Amino acid sequence: MSKNELKYKAVLGKDQIIEHLENLMHAVKEGRLNVQHADQALCLVPGENIKLELKAGIKENKEKIEFELSWSESMEMTAQDGELNISSTEPEVESISENPLQEEDASSRSPASSGPAIVAGDESSGEEDKS
Repeated sequence: MSKNELKYKAVLGKDQIIEHLENLMHAVKEGRLNVQHADQALCLVPGENIKLELKAGIKENKEKIEFELSWSESMEMTAQDGELNISSTEPEVESISENPLQEEDASSRSPASSGPAIVAGDESSGEEDKS
């Protein structure tokens, strides 16, 4: 089976990230994702059931969240313990931290000192990944 793949990495402004996420949301609702970068393009048609994998973490001065969406015709819905909540309000449960002594109150951090909440691509380089 052949594999068509398009990869993109860049450090973007928050407004650009928001625009990409809104476009992704709209395309999933419409049932057709057209992704294009440079001379590459893919058209994806999301299934009725979509697998979501989410990973979020804080390590020293870097924060990150990763999303992966995947689907196939035969994919069945599965139950997950607990409810996933993504919001801008503080959680009602204690946050997960590897070292509570280094954890500071998130509300006391200014946006400039806390770093981006959503990171697109590799921070070490603003260049795209051509692999």
